[in-house]
Amino acid sequence: MKVLVFGGHGFLGKQLAQVLSQCGHTVICADTCIRVEDTCTVKDLLKQHSPTHVVSLIGRTHGPGYPTIDYLEQPGKLYQNINDNLYCPLVLGMICKEFSIHYTYIGTGCIFDNYNTDNAPSKFDEASKPNFFGSSYSVVKGFTDQLMTFTDAMNVRIRMPIVDFDHPRNFISKIVGYKKICSIANSMTVVPTLFPLLEKLMCRNYTGTINLTNPGTITHNEVLELYKQYVDPHFKYTNFSIGEQNRVLLSKRSNNHLDTDLLRSLFPDVPDIHSAVKTCLQNWKSTLDGHRTVAVTGGCGAIGAEMINYFARKYTLTKFINIDKLTYSGKAENVSTDHSNYKLYKVDICDQSNVQRIFHAEQPTLLIHLAAETHVDKSFTNSLEFTHTNILGTHTLLECVREYGNFKKIIHMSTDEVYGASDDLCKESSIFSPSNPYAASKAGAELLCHSYVKSFGLPIVIARCNNAVSKYQDPSKLIPMCFQKIKSSQKIPIHGDGLSKRTFVHAIDISRAIELIAKKATTGDTFNIGTRFEYTVLEVVQKILSIIKPGESISDWITFVPDRPFQDHRYKVDTLAITELGWEPTINFDDALYLVT
Repeated sequence: MKVLVFGGHGFLGKQLAQVLSQCGHTVICADTCIRVEDTCTVKDLLKQHSPTHVVSLIGRTHGPGYPTIDYLEQPGKLYQNINDNLYCPLVLGMICKEFSIHYTYIGTGCIFDNYNTDNAPSKFDEASKPNFFGSSYSVVKGFTDQLMTFTDAMNVRIRMPIVDFDHPRNFISKIVGYKKICSIANSMTVVPTLFPLLEKLMCRNYTGTINLTNPGTITHNEVLELYKQYVDPHFKYTNFSIGEQNRVLLSKRSNNHLDTDLLRSLFPDVPDIHSAVKTCLQNWKSTLDGHRTVAVTGGCGAIGAEMINYFARKYTLTKFINIDKLTYSGKAENVSTDHSNYKLYKVDICDQSNVQRIFHAEQPTLLIHLAAETHVDKSFTNSLEFTHTNILGTHTLLECVREYGNFKKIIHMSTDEVYGASDDLCKESSIFSPSNPYAASKAGAELLCHSYVKSFGLPIVIARCNNAVSKYQDPSKLIPMCFQKIKSSQKIPIHGDGLSKRTFVHAIDISRAIELIAKKATTGDTFNIGTRFEYTVLEVVQKILSIIKPGESISDWITFVPDRPFQDHRYKVDTLAITELGWEPTINFDDALYLVT
């Protein structure tokens, strides 16, 4: 076959073009600038290439600001809906009939409903008439489906397309990112199992309507449980009813069971929907929320290295670029060299021209800003360095982001210390009361971020984190310092009385929180990331001593030294917001300490 594909550069078009090419067919993808309404241009294209088959994946399902069919409910979109979803597919079919070329139209099964309609059949076969009119999209597509009766046309109904890699148009990727799930049994199209069958139908010059979905139905919850089993065991989701869903959406959604008896008569071995989804998830290849390139600043530090190692292993289709000037607290070797999807740039975030050059060269769409001076003790003796890196560095980075203009989300890592000492749980809305130069510099950086959201519309989200635990921490930090001192038979210096309390969270759990924020948070959101693992400094030392020197007395291993100029006795944060995204810590403090050893 020689196949001319309209819509071949889109999500499904690329999948079909790949299948056809792998089967040895010549595939030509029509240029996206060609408008099917311009029939003369289309006819010239057919004369130029002389295809044996034409495929139409033309259609409109989403648009700017709306990743779903709710886009078509916006004022002024009726023309676009009718033009893209009705007129163009029909015009292309009529031209193919004129040229005696086999025509395949990829339509939809989202024109039926088993649940919201009286007297609906249990299944809809190829002869069924549309009965769902709850969205502008479905109304128009229903007419297209019924008018697609050309002699040489194959009308293919697909539903909720699924592939084995992360993509914004993949049904699984979509529902994984939803805050709430309305779980209903539906027919679905697992593309890797069904597009090869579509190729066979095209080779046979098949005509008429066919339901191209895997036999059977599967619920959203069943898909997500398989996702948990094979991709992310920590994934969580919350359900809501179809009535609650209808109240928050601009249009209703079609839910139905398409009859696949015809498909099974042609291909008896077609896998059922549960088997097909399971296989898809077993072969899952992932990007981080659809981002092909992610930029991380300070990625060789304690949190950054854990995060990049975690992400790069999990999201093999995403490239991670790391901008780090490699100071005392960050080492290049902290990030594994086994990652083929990782690249380090030894660059200071204050180097505006080089940061801009990197952004334009690599084209990242997600930025995770971790680069910072974080050692509180140093902030009392060299506070200007903290102002330079944490405030000027963040400001410089924001200017680079504004000039670059292609980030879909920016996550700025802050600290719980911006709240100051408190015995009460600090919510994200609590006022700032920083008590040391480090905390003040982080508060200043946050205020800059907020100003860039309001003034320039940058899509920034803030994360405020408890004390991190990581094997990559600099030895000046409490936990690695304790391990180092005890192993070298030196006493541990304790500032003040050692009774100030700190709450700890492992860097892997921080990474998982950032992962959820990347997928689910919206511009202007702020999240506290923390645990209830709260211990005094002396309790931390005792736990570490019990690991290395079990049975020995803490008094033999510590020496009290003058306290800092000012010491916050405690930080407590409310973590309800991040919990509602589906996050909870998976590594308790004792296990976190063992991971450090």
